[in-house]
Amino acid sequence: MAGAVGRRGALLPFAGALALAVVLYGGYVGGWSWTGFSDNDTLWDWLQLLLLPIAVAALPIWMSKSHLMRPRLRRALGAALGLFCALVLAGYLAPLAWTGFVGNTLWDWLKLVVLPAVLVLLPAIAADRGMLGRRHRIGGALAAAGLL
Repeated sequence: MAGAVGRRGALLPFAGALALAVVLYGGYVGGWSWTGFSDNDTLWDWLQLLLLPIAVAALPIWMSKSHLMRPRLRRALGAALGLFCALVLAGYLAPLAWTGFVGNTLWDWLKLVVLPAVLVLLPAIAADRGMLGRRHRIGGALAAAGLL
């Protein structure tokens, strides 16, 4: 019985990836308009589509395993962030049309990044609640309300 559960757990990510591949293929190549993917033709569109759900999905994992994050993984994540920043700069300076970055302002980037970042950092902030005074919490609430 335990072997069947293990195999099912191993097949689930594969089945999800296969389903995503079929829907992406149908949306971009097959012309399946119901997928909505044909409208997402730039990296900016994909970031808007996926950044918040990824942050929400990663939050429970990060909360339960954050003490296990080794320095090597931290360096890898830092390198990935650095590469992404270089891509953003190239997208604006080159300009690379497929990124969809040109025309987006600082405010657009704040709207894209702040909510997922706050959701991921909120548990750490809540743990250090003694450091935050009433004015900090009120200011944070007003800032969050202003972004919505």
